[in-house]
Amino acid sequence: TYDAFSMLFLMAKAGEVQPLIRAIETYPSVDVRVAVVTLVALSAQPDIVPTLRRLAVPGSQPDHVRTELTDAIDRISTQGREAPIPV
Repeated sequence: TYDAFSMLFLMAKAGEVQPLIRAIETYPSVDVRVAVVTLVALSAQPDIVPTLRRLAVPGSQPDHVRTELTDAIDRISTQGREAPIPV
């Protein structure tokens, strides 16, 4: 499980998110969809936000997945706005 998670995280960090997006859109298990959204959010790639917004449209995903998507959008957006601490 750890190896699979590491590989998926590296994919997200590298910007290779299409397989992850397909999993969020169509995977039968809601728990897996939520886990993938969390994984994508941890990658903190601001370029993914428009895609996450598209996926979070009402009626497009189960409520639990949509909630996680909006949380992920907020986390990524907040990380992008945080100013670095001066040294």
